[in-house]
Parts: sequence; C-alpha cells; structure tokens
Amino acid sequence: MISKKGISLIVLIVTIAVIIILTTVVIVTVSNNRPIKSAKDAKYMHNRAVLVENANVLSSEWKLEKRLHNDVGEVSKYIKDRLKEQGFTEEEIDDSIIIDDYSGDILELDENTIVARKVSENPNEYYGAYVTNYKENSGSGVGWRIFYSDERNIYLIADDYIPYDAIPYTTKDGIKTTNKPDRGSTSAGIRISSVISDYKGSESITDTRLQNLNSEYFTALNEKGIQSTDSKMKIVAYLLDIQAWQEYATNKAEYAIGAPTSELFLKSYNEKYPNSQEGYSDSLYLIAEENKATGMWLASPDSSSDPRYIIKVDHREHFHREDPGQTPSIGLRPVVCLKNIVRLEKQGENEYLIK
Repeated sequence: MISKKGISLIVLIVTIAVIIILTTVVIVTVSNNRPIKSAKDAKYMHNRAVLVENANVLSSEWKLEKRLHNDVGEVSKYIKDRLKEQGFTEEEIDDSIIIDDYSGDILELDENTIVARKVSENPNEYYGAYVTNYKENSGSGVGWRIFYSDERNIYLIADDYIPYDAIPYTTKDGIKTTNKPDRGSTSAGIRISSVISDYKGSESITDTRLQNLNSEYFTALNEKGIQSTDSKMKIVAYLLDIQAWQEYATNKAEYAIGAPTSELFLKSYNEKYPNSQEGYSDSLYLIAEENKATGMWLASPDSSSDPRYIIKVDHREHFHREDPGQTPSIGLRPVVCLKNIVRLEKQGENEYLIK
C-alpha cells in the first residue's frame, strides 16, 4: 500500500509538471501568434482585396461608358462615389488605391509605395531629392528635384537655370509663334517682357489647375468679375502656358510651366522649413552662383496696382517684385507637375526613380 501510494504521488507530480509545461507552451504560442490581431489583419486584407477588385470592375465600367460616349464625369469621382455606396470609407479608399485621372487604371498601394500623399506628409525627407530618370526633350541639360507635393501630384523643379536656347517660343491663340524672350545680360538671363504681344493677360489663363497656382489673385479677379490685361499678367500667362512649355512634359507629366508661382514656392519652403530662415541657403530655392543668372522669375504678378511688376527670387535672398523690362539678368527654372499615378522608388541617398 505504501508503495502504491508513493507511485501515485510521483504520477501526480509528473502530471502537474506536464500540465504546467503545456500551459506555458500554449500561452507562448497564443502570445506569438496573436490570434485576435491575426483575425483583424485577415479581415483587413480581405476588405482591401474586395475594395481593389471592386475598383477595377468600376474602372472597366467607366471605360465602357466613355467608349459609348456617355457622360459619366471624372473617373476618380465615379469610382470613389460607388465604393462609398458599398460601405468603404474615404480613408480606406485612399490607403488602398490610386485612380489614374486619365486612363482610369487602378494602382494598388502598399506600405512601401511612395506616392504624392506620402511625399507631402514627409517634406523634410523628400523635398530637394533628385529624380534621376526624368528626361524631357527640351535639350536644357538640367536635372530635376522634388519641389513640392500635395495629396494628388508631385512637382519637380529644374536644378539650375535653363540656357537661353532651351527657352520655348510663345503661343498665340493656340498656335506656336517664332517669338520668345530676348537674350539678357547673362547666359541664362532673359528680357521676358518681349512676350507680352502674344497674350491677352488673365484671360489667357483658363485652366483651373493653373489658376489655382495663383489662387489668391484669381479669386480676387473672379470676385470682381474682371480680367487683367496688365503687362505683368501677359508675362505670367506665358510662364503658365502649358502648350509653350510642353517639351518639358514627358509621358509621366500632367503639364510643365516656366516657373513656380509665389504660392507654390512659399508652400514648399514653409513645409520644409517651418518658422525658420535656414532654407535661404538651400539651392532648391536659391542658387547662390551669379554666373548664369542672378535670380529666377516666379510666375506670379505683384499685388500692387502697378501693371509692370512680377515676382522674383534672387541670389541675395531677396523675394520681391521687379520690372521684367528692366532686369535682364534673371533666369527661369521650369516646374513639372507629375501625373497622380506616378510613384517613386528609392535609388540611393537623396535619389529616386519615377515609376
């Protein structure tokens, strides 16, 4: 009896030890696998897959309607409105896909995809970085840097003043002319006032995308119900003439213009250097060397009633108005607005490819 009791006690101890070990293993396994989180992840991935699949179906529907010449509106609104009707939120849609504004194609996003929204959320990381594979047909020989991004588009700026030979001719009533700015006093400087005979002023700028780049000015004009025929607006019309500057726009670009506007310049600068003047030495904004040009024109009129002045930024850190007819040493650095479907791929330190 004593022996049997002894054996029973040992068995009991061993059994308890096994239970403890098994319990520990189960707890560790459950902790590592996190079944609750895995279930949430599985649901998220399923919903995302459904969203992407439905978006592609809606894209096909929109393309078919367009081929049938039915008025279905903008593709992005068409698809997003119907996805919301299916129960998806704006945030879920924006986190999952990008809709090509032109073709209607769907780009599925992942956490590693670098698109306009990600660039706009991280200006210190991306603004000023070089895009090494943007090759336009102007013959300018300049490189291209990330200048600004909103939630829809990434904007590039030429890393240097463009040479005189790469400055395009004007257009008049939609037709290319043989007129262009006159040569200035430096290799990249121009007498830009020579273009005013080919433009009507603010009336020549009808594209709302371009009006939005000078939104305060055009808002004031629209509220008054007037147009400006001042010489300064005729010069701005040339700088924002996407037909004249089309050689700078590749198939990855929505459009190109001859210079950033003051609003675009200040948005970029203030996002990269909030409450700071240290950016004045950043060549993204100011080129210190004077041998090619002493500053760059901005595609914005001065806000005064004087009909002559537009805005310039010069090598001495001055951001102010100037009479283009009297300043032959200021050059141009064109800006390219990339298509909303474009994404970036990191190539090296401060360098990216566009895809």
